[in-house]
Amino acid sequence: MGLRIRQDVPHSARMYDYFLGGKDNFAVDREAAERVLTVFPTMRTAVRANRTF
Repeated sequence: MGLRIRQDVPHSARMYDYFLGGKDNFAVDREAAERVLTVFPTMRTAVRANRTF
């Protein structure tokens, strides 16, 4: 039985990709990430700083 990528549930790694401006995410990840940005507007900056570190 093969593994199935869930496209109906947001995943933190794909949300991280979205914050970095990547292309490996789904609509559900983008929607969840946008909700995060409403409470943590500097999340993109924090993710980029983490990547730089």
